[in-house]
Formats: sequence, structure tokens, C-alpha cells
Amino acid sequence: MPLLPDELQAVAERFPDRVAVDVVDGGAMTFAAWDAQSNALARTFVEDDGVRPGDRVMLLLPADLADRFAIAYIAAHKAGAVVVPVNPRYAPRELEHVAGSSEPALIVAGGDQEQRARALQAGRVLGDAEWP
Repeated sequence: MPLLPDELQAVAERFPDRVAVDVVDGGAMTFAAWDAQSNALARTFVEDDGVRPGDRVMLLLPADLADRFAIAYIAAHKAGAVVVPVNPRYAPRELEHVAGSSEPALIVAGGDQEQRARALQAGRVLGDAEWP
């Protein structure tokens, strides 16, 4: 059974220009763009952020950044990391509990969630300014 990143690569090769992710009131992303952007972000995770296989990468992104969530989700898998998706509606104590339990090496955040991620002090934060 193929892994999700391998499946995305295969679909991107077969249907590169088809829309894969379409965010309401946002942009659209093709399969080829999704694959290419997740490759670039996986390299950033490994080379710049020091993510290693088995590390946890927390995703704390609002709904309007669903395209970033999709890219980061695949990128974390490509880097060999474990994804910790977090509901952006969690209360601060719930976020602290998840961060404390998962001990993420990296938190991918953005929009109105970036400040909340930085307040956790649990791993490096890749925010809006650092997004490739």
C-alpha cells in the first residue's frame, strides 16, 4: 500500500494541472504545485528546522490557511515526522496539554494562530514570516 506522499507524487505526475485543493475565499492549488511545495517545505523542515524522522510536527493553522495545512501535512510525512494536527479552536490550556504531551520539534502556525503557537514555548515555530 503506497504512503500518502507517494500517492500524491503519482497523482501529480498523472494530473499535474488538476486542482487538488480549493480553499473557499482563498486560492486553489494543483496536484503538481502541492507536490512541489510539500517537497520544498520538507527540505526546510529537515535542513533549516532540524526535523528528524520520528520527530513530531504540530500543525496549528486556521481554516483560511487550509492550503498551508495540506502542504505542511504532506511535508511532515516526507520528512519522516509524525503529524500532530491541532484544532485551532482549542482553549489555551488544551493547546498546552497537546504541546506538552506531544513535545513537537516544530510548530507550523499562521494567521491568528501564530501568536498562540509562540506562547506555547514548545519547539520552534514556523510562522507567516518563515513560510517558504
